[in-house]
Formats: sequence, C-alpha cells, structure tokens
Amino acid sequence: MKNKISKIINNLEKQIKINSSSQNSKNFEGGKAS
Repeated sequence: MKNKISKIINNLEKQIKINSSSQNSKNFEGGKAS
C-alpha cells in the first residue's frame, strides 16, 4: 500500500515537472479554469 502511494506521488511529480518546464504557468491557469 505504502509503495503504491509513493509510486503514484513520484509519477505525479514527474508530470508536474514536465508540464511546468514545457508550458510554464499556462498549464496551471488552464487547470484552474477547468
């Protein structure tokens, strides 16, 4: 269970880094709008 959660968190952190580096703040603004 703990392993599964940490794996999900790691994947989310990777996605966030990719999104922020490629689209900067535009991605977060779009997320808030929707």
